[in-house]
Amino acid sequence: MRGKRSIIRQRVRKQGGDPKYYASCYGKIRYDKKGAKNKSDGINTMKYYKCKFGDHYHVGRKPWRK
Repeated sequence: MRGKRSIIRQRVRKQGGDPKYYASCYGKIRYDKKGAKNKSDGINTMKYYKCKFGDHYHVGRKPWRK
């Protein structure tokens, strides 16, 4: 099984682009703000956050530290 870093390196070599995009946004589901908030409501381990590479939002795990 390959790690995330090796997959990102391979994509950057083949397709070019910003490796930070592949690490943070590529392959994730994109939501509008309302949809992301609805998805994360009621689940105390989830949060929604604004994507750095567009005007959309993603849903992910809350950090375990504050």
